[in-house]
Amino acid sequence: MIYLKPVILILLITVLPFMAGLNMVPFLNKKNDKWYTVYILGFMLDMAAFFVTAIACMLLVKQVPFNTCSFAYLIIQSVLAVTGLAGAIYRRKNSGKSGSSKKKISNEVNDTFRSSFLESAFLWAAFAVIVAFTLIKSMTTVFDDGDNAYYVTQAVLADEQGAMYTLLPYTGGPTQLDLRHALAVMPMWFAYLARISGIHAGIVCRSIGPLFLIPVSLLAWLMVGRAIYGDTRVIDGRVTEDAGRLPFFMCMVSVIYLYGSTSRYTAERFIMTRSWQGKAMFASIAVPVIIAALIWLSDEVEEHKGAVPLLFLTGMFAGMCTSLGAFFAAVLILAGTFVLTLVKKNGKLLLAGIVSVIPEVLYIIAYTVLK
Repeated sequence: MIYLKPVILILLITVLPFMAGLNMVPFLNKKNDKWYTVYILGFMLDMAAFFVTAIACMLLVKQVPFNTCSFAYLIIQSVLAVTGLAGAIYRRKNSGKSGSSKKKISNEVNDTFRSSFLESAFLWAAFAVIVAFTLIKSMTTVFDDGDNAYYVTQAVLADEQGAMYTLLPYTGGPTQLDLRHALAVMPMWFAYLARISGIHAGIVCRSIGPLFLIPVSLLAWLMVGRAIYGDTRVIDGRVTEDAGRLPFFMCMVSVIYLYGSTSRYTAERFIMTRSWQGKAMFASIAVPVIIAALIWLSDEVEEHKGAVPLLFLTGMFAGMCTSLGAFFAAVLILAGTFVLTLVKKNGKLLLAGIVSVIPEVLYIIAYTVLK
C-alpha cells in the first residue's frame, strides 16, 4: 500500500492535469499545440475547478466541509480527465489524415530532430543538469520560514480534521471563518493531494511540492521562450530559427532560479524556499503564463484562440494563490492588452483583456463583501 501512495500522487499532479488539458486542444493552433502547453492549460483548468469547488464547500457546507470538497473535486477532476481523453480519441479518429500525410509529418519530425535538436543537445543537457541540481538543493537545504506555522498547518488541519479555515493553526482551537485567507485556497489543494494520496500534508507541502512546482514554473517559462523565439523548422533543408535560442533562454532562467536570492522576497527565492505558498506560485507560474498569453495575442501572423481561455483560467489561479494575486493579474492583463491595442490598433485585443479579467473582478468584489 505504501508504494501506491506516490503513484496516486503522480497521477493527481501530472497525468490527470495533462488529460484535462486535452479539452483545450481545439483552442490551440499548430504553433502552440505542444505537450507542455496542453499540460499548463490542464493544470490551470484543474486549479480553476478546485477553486470553485473549495469556495462553494467552504461557504455552503457546515460540517467538515473539506471532506465534501475533496470527494466532489476528485469526481470533477476525473470527469475533466476522461472528457479530455475521449475528445482526443475522437479527434484522432476523425482527423482524416492520409498515409502520405503521415509520412510527410514523420519526415519533417526526423529532419527537425537532425537539424534542430542535435545542434542544441549540449544546451538542453546543461539545462537538465541545472534543473536536477536545483531540485536536489530544494529538497536537501533547510530554510528558515515563519509562514510554515500558518499555511502548512492549515493544510494539515484540513486533511486531518476536515476543517477549512475554521481552526486556529497556532492552537488548533475553533474560530470563525478566516475571511482574510479563505479565498486563497492553495493550502486546501495541498490538503486534497494529501487526502487522496494518503501522504502527510506536511510532506506534500515541504518535500514533494518543490519537486513538482519548480518544473511546472519552468514549463511556464518554456511557453514564454517558445512564444518569443518561435519554433525551429526545416524548410528546403534550411533551419529557419537558431536552434540554440530556446535552450539557452531556459538555461538562463534556471540559473537565475539558483542565484536569484538577492533578498528574502524575490520570486526566485520564493519558488526555491516556499514553493508551497501561493505567493511563490503566483510569481513563478501565473505571471509567466500571462506573459506567454499576451505574446500570443501580439502575434500578427496567426490568431491564437487559446490566449483568452488561458488568461481567464490563469486569473482564477492567481486568486487561488493569493488575494493580491487577483489584483496584480488583472492589472498585468489589462495593461498588456491596452498597450497591444495601441500598438496594433485593434480594439478586439482590449476587449479580450476585459473578458479575461472577469474572474479577478468577481474575486475582488467577493473579497470586499466577505471581509
